[in-house]
Amino acid sequence: MFLFDFLFGFSSSKSRGRQTDKTGFSFKKGKGFFGRKGYLSREELRWKLIKDSGEIPGSGSFYTEDQRVKLEKELFGEEYGTYITQEEFKKRLVRLEKEKDAAQTEREKIEIDRKIRYLKKFLSS
Repeated sequence: MFLFDFLFGFSSSKSRGRQTDKTGFSFKKGKGFFGRKGYLSREELRWKLIKDSGEIPGSGSFYTEDQRVKLEKELFGEEYGTYITQEEFKKRLVRLEKEKDAAQTEREKIEIDRKIRYLKKFLSS
C-alpha cells in the first residue's frame, strides 16, 4: 500500500495533519485555539485569555484583563489539573449551560450567558 502511495503521489491522512472524528469523517486539525496538540497548559490558556481583546460576541461589552484571569480560575479550577483539553473545555461549556438553566434570577442567567458566549468564541477560531 505504501509503495503504491509513494509511486503515485498519494499520502496517508496522518501525514497531511488530518484526523477522523467518531463518524469517520476527516477534518484538518491545527490552527484553532488549541492548536495541533488538542490541549493547552494552564499557563497557555491564561496567556491566550490575557492577550484576547475580551470582546463578548453579541453584547458589545468586554471583559477586562483581570476579569478574564478570574474567569479562567473560576471555570477551570484545580480539578482540571495542569492541562486543559478541548473536550474538557466543551464539557465545561455544557455544565455552564446547565447552570444557566438552574439559575434563580435573570441577572445570574445573563452573566452565565455572557461567559458561555465568550468561551464559545474560542471554539470557533
